[in-house]
Amino acid sequence: MAGLGIGYHFLVRKDGSIYEGRPLDYVGAHAYGSNYNSIGICCEGNFETEQMTDAQVASVRWLIDYLRGIYGNLRVRKHSEVCKTSCPGKNYRFTEVTNAEIKPAVDEKKERIKELQRLLNKLYIKKDEKPLDIDGIIGEKTNKALRRVALKNYTANELVTFVQRRLIMNGCGVGVYGADGKYRTSHG
Repeated sequence: MAGLGIGYHFLVRKDGSIYEGRPLDYVGAHAYGSNYNSIGICCEGNFETEQMTDAQVASVRWLIDYLRGIYGNLRVRKHSEVCKTSCPGKNYRFTEVTNAEIKPAVDEKKERIKELQRLLNKLYIKKDEKPLDIDGIIGEKTNKALRRVALKNYTANELVTFVQRRLIMNGCGVGVYGADGKYRTSHG
């Protein structure tokens, strides 16, 4: 696939600078067999022979905390835990990196439903209607609003992006365009 850049989602240089690689909405190409449900973070260096810098440790810790803020309490694993490799190497400071701040668990399902309710209010509730309560519960009013929504070929909006991202996070493919917010019945 042209235009997807490197297989990792993030690259952390020796000076601690963080570069975005492959967009988070796209499946990575960093850990064969585990790309569909993981986020790839690469640190510059060969940690079989080099030492990881303090700046890299701080940046990776920050990055893990940032991603946990988006996706919840992610499980952090070494490349060698999912593939037959020595990566990330004996000098990779894994214990220090994974001690990033762990935020209290939130009810992810309820938060996703709240996000859906906000989108339905924004996109589909008519001006004279009372908006949906943002309560994280799929009740009668939310169900009614969902039944009104019919995704037609080439619909493009935030609701489509929401659905595409949830599909990707659950290991489903959405075609070569990723979560671009455009609904297509065929993915060419």
